[in-house]
Amino acid sequence: MIMQEKLQATLDGRQVSYTLKRSLRARYARLEISPENGLVVVIPAYDGIELALKLLEQKQRWVIDKLAKHVPIPSSARPVSDGDAILYLGHKLTVGVVKSGDAAVCLDITRQRLVAFLPPGKDLLRLALEQWYRAEAGYKIGQLTAAQSRLMGLSFNRITLKGQKTVWGSCSRKRNLNFNWRLMMAPEPVIKYVIVHELAHLKYMNHSKKFWLLVEQYCPEWREHRTWLRKHSAEMNRELRG
Repeated sequence: MIMQEKLQATLDGRQVSYTLKRSLRARYARLEISPENGLVVVIPAYDGIELALKLLEQKQRWVIDKLAKHVPIPSSARPVSDGDAILYLGHKLTVGVVKSGDAAVCLDITRQRLVAFLPPGKDLLRLALEQWYRAEAGYKIGQLTAAQSRLMGLSFNRITLKGQKTVWGSCSRKRNLNFNWRLMMAPEPVIKYVIVHELAHLKYMNHSKKFWLLVEQYCPEWREHRTWLRKHSAEMNRELRG
């Protein structure tokens, strides 16, 4: 016999939906993640939900990373087109498209307007915008991370930009940092919070009290910045989708 219910939990500051399954055959709690079923927590039939919550807390970073890789967020949003607005450093930019005879793709910002010069007959806007965001992220996040790491007295190996749908940043045990290029849509103080968060993991690979005290030491307004990300995450992930 298997009983199941749909629930939510807060993992690494994010609201995550999961299915709780109570099974007579289960002898211990376990996690399952698949594109078809999402996150599933299986526990013995007569154990309390606390067992599931404890397991989720212990494995929260693993869960977030796996969900980002294997459970894409569906979207019905239309692609960005001429006249639409996109986020950049917390502000809205109006997108303009100019068809150019030049085969090269060029973007230019003037007066809160981002103009894309694209070859005629090709729909390259979405790709051009992502490449532009990535280039901006590589420069700004690289500079901010280098400066912040010196301030905190922490060293890292390398920075990689990724495009996860649910993860803004991560830190590996090899001291490599990963950041989502979509962070360029957030205000700079929010970007700095994510950088401080991941740098703090170089010292504490958990979310203990000591970890959060370190984050607060270098980013006292981290709660406000985390709230901004939660509020705007759907918009940031929707911006370039088709």
